[in-house]
Amino acid sequence: MTRTNVSLLGVFVGVALFGAGCAHDEGGPGPEPVGAVAPAADLQAMKRDAAFEVSRLLGDASFRDALGQSFARGETGVRLAEVWSAAPAGAAARLASLDAQIVAQKGLGGYASSLLQVRLVRPEGDAGEIDWASIPVAFLPAGDEKGWSLVEAFDAQGRALALDAEVAPAVPVLVAGIDAREETRAGVALLNDELAAHGIGGGRGPLAGGGLGQRSSALATSTPTSMLTRVRLNDDKEPWVSGASEVYALVSGIDPVAAQVRIEAVDMPYLDNDGKDYYPNQILIFWEGYRFAAANVVLYEHDDNTNYQTLVQALVSAVGAGLDLSYPGASMVAEIANRIIAAMPGGWFSNDDDYVDVFYTLEKGATYTDRMGVSGNAKISLVPYTLLGN
Repeated sequence: MTRTNVSLLGVFVGVALFGAGCAHDEGGPGPEPVGAVAPAADLQAMKRDAAFEVSRLLGDASFRDALGQSFARGETGVRLAEVWSAAPAGAAARLASLDAQIVAQKGLGGYASSLLQVRLVRPEGDAGEIDWASIPVAFLPAGDEKGWSLVEAFDAQGRALALDAEVAPAVPVLVAGIDAREETRAGVALLNDELAAHGIGGGRGPLAGGGLGQRSSALATSTPTSMLTRVRLNDDKEPWVSGASEVYALVSGIDPVAAQVRIEAVDMPYLDNDGKDYYPNQILIFWEGYRFAAANVVLYEHDDNTNYQTLVQALVSAVGAGLDLSYPGASMVAEIANRIIAAMPGGWFSNDDDYVDVFYTLEKGATYTDRMGVSGNAKISLVPYTLLGN
């Protein structure tokens, strides 16, 4: 999300504020720049390393031109794998190593090949030329984003700067970090595969002896669903440095045959900003997969530090024990959503996927117009929709 006060002052609130441990040499980029940060030990250090490497590389004309040309095509984010071939060999190798480490740290091996990117943040209405040789390079802070006050950045000499986290800067800034769109796509795919492997995945109909989404032939010609025709967020939980939001839904209920929970992750790639109506006509719930004609929808906004393998383990643990699913009742369906909310990241990383809102016990065949979530943060409209087979 880009906040509305982007034209206000809020740029450099301090130089050398992070000086301890951030002193780098002032020469141009080279194969092994003196004072480069130590090898990354965790995801936060990896993002910091990436920002430092990019800031130094902006002193290299070939890399700077390649990056500028990518943004000149209208892109707001550039995957570093697309431009690091223009960098000196040593720097390119370091960026490639960081990229591979980030994919592994996110638990997305086999689902994403590259996640490291830089985004361009510009003041509202600014269409002027960018001085790529001097643009600061920031990265997302650690800790709960609600408590962010400062954003660390590096200038072209690798010196630390501090930006205001609450007020978008009045000059262009690059933000080095993770491609949130690609990570959310890969994370949703992994979640659905892993949940299916644990026997609780998917709402796409009874599994006819196979994997996610395989329907029995008796159901293949007519599939009842609920289509999301409109959605609006009041607050997508994102400060300026995080960029556009990436939202996904966890749809949950009780298996139509077995006494067990069913969960499906649904990507919502269009839902970029709060305060705006979206009309996706997206199928959100496949009713074949849920008993009692009832399901929950919990909305989450992606943040940088979630490990999806760990998230799967937490979800499986939360819904796999202590639930008596043998009797009907709206309260039991709603309890599944409560357990999902409780299981989502809250401690093992510092900037975890944000709970946005929850819709309890949505009913098959019902039409919902401007239905508010429990937290009053999201509003949706759903209509019944029948998918017909060939």
